Amino acid sequence: MLRSSLLRLKPAICLPPTRPYATVPPPPSKPKQQSDNTIVYVALGIAAAGGAYYYFRESDEARDLKEKAKKDEEEAKRKGQEAVVATKARANDTYRQGQATYESTKQESKELLDKGIRATEARGRSIGEDLEAKLDSAKNSTISGLTRARDSTEQLYSEARSTAERKAKEAREEAEKKAEETKASWSSWFSWGSSKAKGGASKVEIEADRFRRETAQKTADVADETKERAQKHA
Repeated sequence: MLRSSLLRLKPAICLPPTRPYATVPPPPSKPKQQSDNTIVYVALGIAAAGGAYYYFRESDEARDLKEKAKKDEEEAKRKGQEAVVATKARANDTYRQGQATYESTKQESKELLDKGIRATEARGRSIGEDLEAKLDSAKNSTISGLTRARDSTEQLYSEARSTAERKAKEAREEAEKKAEETKASWSSWFSWGSSKAKGGASKVEIEADRFRRETAQKTADVADETKERAQKHA
């Protein structure tokens, strides 16, 4: 506004003040000197007005430049602060996102680990149960086999013992029968004399002893055979 007011100013004409002289005015033959002074004063006034105009114009421009520089500085500071705030906000967002991703990954890893542990434990239990079942089956099979072998051996031994006892009894009965027959046969000849009777009695005793030895041998053979059969089935 001041600049516009200065532009509208018109050059002022400064006239020197006049004061009355006590003497007589100079003769009118010197009007040229007065005209020269007027021109000088007018030029000085114009120069002063121009200087004032340029002074005020430069002052306004300088003030405008200062104000603009100040505004630019404030704007730069404001934008810098906004950039700092925005950078902090982005950094915080990035940190929060990273933290959330870390927590999510950590939770997923923990779930996968727990799942793997549970699967491993389940497989371990299954393997252990299978092994235990196989061991029980093998144990039962072994016990059953031993039981059958024992029963078979006991049965064979019982049969062999019964057979031996039966054969021994038959042999003993046969020996006794032979002894009785021999005794009866030799008794029928008792009338031949005492010498004949004595010889016959000795012969009966010899024959009876022979049958006893045969019976004992047969019994021993049956026992050995029974023992061998039992060892083969054990």
